Amino acid sequence: MVWDPEHKSIDVRESIHLADIPTLYSKVLDQAKSLFKWLTEGIETALTFPYSNIVDDLNDGTPDHSFLKTPFLEPYCFRLISHLIQSPRFVLRVVDGEVEWNKVAAREWMRKAQELNGCLLFLIHLGSGQPARGTEVLSILFRNMQNVHRSLFAIPGGLATILGYNKVGII
Repeated sequence: MVWDPEHKSIDVRESIHLADIPTLYSKVLDQAKSLFKWLTEGIETALTFPYSNIVDDLNDGTPDHSFLKTPFLEPYCFRLISHLIQSPRFVLRVVDGEVEWNKVAAREWMRKAQELNGCLLFLIHLGSGQPARGTEVLSILFRNMQNVHRSLFAIPGGLATILGYNKVGII
Protein backbone atom coordinates (compact mmCIF):
# COMPACT_ATOMS: atom_id res chain seq x y z
CA MET A 1 0.00 0.00 0.00
CA VAL A 2 1.47 3.33 -1.09
CA TRP A 3 0.00 6.81 -0.67
CA ASP A 4 0.63 9.50 -3.27
CA PRO A 5 2.59 12.61 -2.07
CA GLU A 6 -0.63 14.68 -1.64
CA HIS A 7 -2.44 11.81 0.13
CA LYS A 8 -5.31 11.93 -2.38
CA SER A 9 -4.89 8.42 -3.75
CA ILE A 10 -3.65 5.07 -2.55
CA ASP A 11 -2.10 2.18 -4.47
CA VAL A 12 -3.37 -1.26 -3.52
CA ARG A 13 -2.62 -3.31 -6.64
CA GLU A 14 -4.07 -0.32 -8.54
CA SER A 15 -4.60 3.36 -7.77
CA ILE A 16 -7.75 4.31 -5.91
CA HIS A 17 -8.52 8.01 -5.69
CA LEU A 18 -10.23 8.87 -2.43
CA ALA A 19 -12.75 11.04 -4.29
CA ASP A 20 -13.86 7.88 -6.17
CA ILE A 21 -14.75 5.92 -3.02
CA PRO A 22 -18.45 6.99 -2.98
CA THR A 23 -18.81 5.88 -6.62
CA LEU A 24 -17.03 2.60 -5.88
CA TYR A 25 -19.28 2.06 -2.85
CA SER A 26 -22.39 2.60 -5.02
CA LYS A 27 -21.12 0.13 -7.63
CA VAL A 28 -20.48 -2.54 -4.99
CA LEU A 29 -23.92 -1.89 -3.47
CA ASP A 30 -25.54 -2.32 -6.90
CA GLN A 31 -23.55 -5.53 -7.41
CA ALA A 32 -24.70 -6.83 -4.00
CA LYS A 33 -28.34 -6.09 -4.89
CA SER A 34 -27.96 -7.85 -8.23
CA LEU A 35 -26.34 -10.91 -6.62
CA PHE A 36 -29.03 -11.05 -3.93
CA LYS A 37 -31.78 -10.94 -6.56
CA TRP A 38 -30.08 -13.73 -8.55
CA LEU A 39 -29.51 -15.89 -5.45
CA THR A 40 -33.11 -15.54 -4.26
CA GLU A 41 -34.51 -16.03 -7.77
CA GLY A 42 -36.82 -13.09 -7.24
CA ILE A 43 -38.81 -14.52 -4.32
CA GLU A 44 -40.30 -11.93 -1.99
CA THR A 45 -37.81 -11.12 0.76
CA ALA A 46 -39.24 -7.86 2.09
CA LEU A 47 -40.30 -7.93 5.72
CA THR A 48 -44.07 -7.90 6.15
CA PHE A 49 -43.87 -6.27 9.58
CA PRO A 50 -42.21 -3.13 10.93
CA TYR A 51 -38.46 -3.43 11.45
CA SER A 52 -39.04 -2.07 14.95
CA ASN A 53 -40.59 -5.46 15.87
CA ILE A 54 -37.08 -6.95 15.84
CA VAL A 55 -35.83 -6.38 19.36
CA ASP A 56 -32.22 -7.12 20.24
CA ASP A 57 -30.79 -7.08 23.73
CA LEU A 58 -27.20 -5.94 23.22
CA ASN A 59 -26.31 -7.21 26.70
CA ASP A 60 -27.63 -10.76 26.21
CA GLY A 61 -24.54 -12.97 26.18
CA THR A 62 -26.39 -16.29 26.24
CA PRO A 63 -24.67 -18.77 23.92
CA ASP A 64 -26.45 -19.06 20.55
CA HIS A 65 -28.51 -15.88 21.16
CA SER A 66 -29.09 -13.75 18.07
CA PHE A 67 -31.65 -11.17 17.01
CA LEU A 68 -32.23 -13.51 14.03
CA LYS A 69 -34.13 -15.81 16.40
CA THR A 70 -36.87 -13.19 16.77
CA PRO A 71 -40.24 -14.97 16.38
CA PHE A 72 -41.24 -12.48 13.65
CA LEU A 73 -38.41 -13.85 11.47
CA GLU A 74 -39.35 -17.55 11.72
CA PRO A 75 -41.40 -17.57 8.47
CA TYR A 76 -38.34 -16.24 6.62
CA CYS A 77 -35.86 -18.84 7.90
CA PHE A 78 -36.50 -21.54 5.32
CA ARG A 79 -38.19 -19.52 2.57
CA LEU A 80 -35.17 -19.57 0.23
CA ILE A 81 -34.14 -23.20 0.71
CA SER A 82 -37.79 -24.28 0.27
CA HIS A 83 -37.88 -22.35 -2.99
CA LEU A 84 -34.57 -23.79 -4.24
CA ILE A 85 -35.62 -27.36 -3.44
CA GLN A 86 -38.64 -26.90 -5.72
CA SER A 87 -36.50 -25.51 -8.57
CA PRO A 88 -35.67 -28.01 -11.34
CA ARG A 89 -32.62 -25.87 -12.05
CA PHE A 90 -31.05 -26.75 -8.68
CA VAL A 91 -32.59 -30.10 -7.76
CA LEU A 92 -32.42 -33.18 -9.92
CA ARG A 93 -34.78 -35.23 -7.73
CA VAL A 94 -35.98 -35.83 -4.17
CA VAL A 95 -36.23 -39.46 -3.06
CA ASP A 96 -37.40 -40.40 0.44
CA GLY A 97 -36.61 -36.88 1.67
CA GLU A 98 -33.06 -36.97 0.27
CA VAL A 99 -32.26 -34.13 -2.14
CA GLU A 100 -30.04 -34.80 -5.14
CA TRP A 101 -28.68 -31.39 -6.09
CA ASN A 102 -27.57 -30.35 -9.55
CA LYS A 103 -23.90 -29.93 -8.60
CA VAL A 104 -23.11 -27.52 -11.44
CA ALA A 105 -25.97 -25.18 -10.56
CA ALA A 106 -25.32 -25.53 -6.81
CA ARG A 107 -21.62 -24.71 -7.32
CA GLU A 108 -22.55 -21.59 -9.31
CA TRP A 109 -25.01 -20.58 -6.57
CA MET A 110 -22.33 -21.02 -3.89
CA ARG A 111 -19.80 -19.01 -5.93
CA LYS A 112 -22.26 -16.13 -6.24
CA ALA A 113 -23.13 -16.39 -2.53
CA GLN A 114 -19.43 -16.07 -1.73
CA GLU A 115 -19.22 -13.04 -4.01
CA LEU A 116 -22.21 -11.49 -2.20
CA ASN A 117 -20.47 -12.13 1.14
CA GLY A 118 -17.41 -10.27 -0.15
CA CYS A 119 -19.57 -7.33 -1.27
CA LEU A 120 -21.35 -7.22 2.09
CA LEU A 121 -18.07 -7.31 4.02
CA PHE A 122 -16.76 -4.44 1.91
CA LEU A 123 -19.96 -2.41 2.36
CA ILE A 124 -20.18 -3.00 6.11
CA HIS A 125 -16.54 -2.27 6.69
CA LEU A 126 -16.21 0.78 4.46
CA GLY A 127 -19.63 2.12 5.40
CA SER A 128 -18.93 1.91 9.12
CA GLY A 129 -15.77 4.01 8.86
CA GLN A 130 -13.66 1.56 10.80
CA PRO A 131 -9.98 0.96 10.12
CA ALA A 132 -9.25 -1.91 7.74
CA ARG A 133 -8.16 -4.74 10.01
CA GLY A 134 -8.78 -8.15 8.51
CA THR A 135 -8.83 -9.79 11.93
CA GLU A 136 -11.78 -7.57 12.91
CA VAL A 137 -13.78 -8.22 9.75
CA LEU A 138 -13.22 -11.97 9.93
CA SER A 139 -14.40 -12.06 13.55
CA ILE A 140 -17.93 -10.70 12.89
CA LEU A 141 -20.45 -13.07 14.51
CA PHE A 142 -24.24 -12.93 14.12
CA ARG A 143 -24.84 -15.09 17.22
CA ASN A 144 -23.12 -15.58 20.55
CA MET A 145 -20.65 -18.39 20.95
CA GLN A 146 -19.85 -20.17 24.23
CA ASN A 147 -17.23 -17.62 25.34
CA VAL A 148 -17.51 -14.92 22.66
CA HIS A 149 -20.16 -12.23 22.33
CA ARG A 150 -21.71 -11.62 18.90
CA SER A 151 -20.74 -8.48 16.98
CA LEU A 152 -23.78 -7.95 14.71
CA PHE A 153 -26.73 -6.29 16.41
CA ALA A 154 -30.18 -5.07 15.41
CA ILE A 155 -30.60 -1.46 16.51
CA PRO A 156 -33.37 1.03 15.80
CA GLY A 157 -32.96 2.01 12.16
CA GLY A 158 -30.69 -0.83 11.03
CA LEU A 159 -27.82 -3.13 11.90
CA ALA A 160 -24.63 -2.30 13.76
CA THR A 161 -21.32 -4.05 14.08
CA ILE A 162 -19.62 -3.68 17.45
CA LEU A 163 -16.19 -5.22 17.37
CA GLY A 164 -13.84 -5.76 20.25
CA TYR A 165 -10.18 -5.48 19.33
CA ASN A 166 -6.83 -5.02 20.95
CA LYS A 167 -3.29 -5.40 19.67
CA VAL A 168 -2.97 -8.81 21.36
CA GLY A 169 -6.04 -10.20 19.61
CA ILE A 170 -9.76 -10.08 19.22
CA ILE A 171 -11.74 -9.58 22.44
